[in-house]
Amino acid sequence: MRTERQNGKLGAQKLRELASWYREFAGRAGNCSISCGRLRMAEDLDREADSLERSHARKRKECSDPAT
Repeated sequence: MRTERQNGKLGAQKLRELASWYREFAGRAGNCSISCGRLRMAEDLDREADSLERSHARKRKECSDPAT
């Protein structure tokens, strides 16, 4: 069974993989609107991954620092 911390780390990794997929297929869209939409989605996914990683690091620090 995965812990919440493992899920956060894996979740960020999956979001980055999905963002990469959107970037790869943005160039294949053949339509500027679709291409731009895919690039915006990739940026959103990267921001969400960043947020998950920050949250993961904060929780890890809280668990290792009994003073907080």
